[in-house]
Amino acid sequence: MSNLSVNSTPDTNHSLTEAQLHRLVDIVLFKQRLLIKYFTRRDVGKISVTQFIMLDQLAARGPLNMGQLAQIMRHTTPATTGIVDRLIAAELVERKTNPNDRRQIVIALTPKGAGTVRALRERMAQFLAEAAKRMTVEEQQAWYQTNEALYRIEPQLTPPPPEADSDRI
Repeated sequence: MSNLSVNSTPDTNHSLTEAQLHRLVDIVLFKQRLLIKYFTRRDVGKISVTQFIMLDQLAARGPLNMGQLAQIMRHTTPATTGIVDRLIAAELVERKTNPNDRRQIVIALTPKGAGTVRALRERMAQFLAEAAKRMTVEEQQAWYQTNEALYRIEPQLTPPPPEADSDRI
């Protein structure tokens, strides 16, 4: 028996059925596989999804210190440092002194990093445009509205706590 707090049929509050929630899990996992598949294409280069997300966050927010970057990425500081070190080696980011607090080091995009973000975002937009061509106008609007709603509520979402008897590898 599942611990999902849903109904077997939708109610007036527009809740999803358990079957619909499990189908959404399939869709989310498919979207992750699609993103990974996109980032393993030869024309994208040698950058991982995680590295791109970090670069994209720096492009959107500007220079960040390691703690801020770790929090945004939802990684530990040591894990974030490892990713940053690889991005520095690729000349996509650099460590700089914070102009507002010279004691603090921030991570900032290099011009090469900013160009990489612009190019990958443009390629992703083209990829999504191709996908949209295969949908009806109604499906395109529903696709957009659903993803916009998820983007809007994301700050309110927290992952469930790990189970005490978890068998994580």
